[in-house]
Amino acid sequence: MATILLIDDQESVLQVEREMLEMLGYSVLYAQTGTEALSLFDRQVETISLVILDYSLPEMSSSEILARLKQISPAVKVMIASGHDREGKVSVLLNRGCAFLQKPFSLQELSSRIEACLNS
Repeated sequence: MATILLIDDQESVLQVEREMLEMLGYSVLYAQTGTEALSLFDRQVETISLVILDYSLPEMSSSEILARLKQISPAVKVMIASGHDREGKVSVLLNRGCAFLQKPFSLQELSSRIEACLNS
């Protein structure tokens, strides 16, 4: 099964999302900061199939993280997870080739979004 890098600054959200991904059979790497995520991605780029990136992170913007992920691997697949709707600020990242996952989400919705993203 695929390996997913999950990036979210909220420990409780990270734990729940990690457990959901593991229930779906994915291997999960996770980070709470942009710096940590980029370092992990750089070291494990060959094994990571998808990055799920929380839209709102305190240390580094999701836009900056996305740009750096693409520098490391231009073909990286990224899904933006956000409680904001797809319009407005989030749409800028979606226009850069990211998929979108509306928070909160069900296990079934998470599964179908990941499958669609991995098969795109």
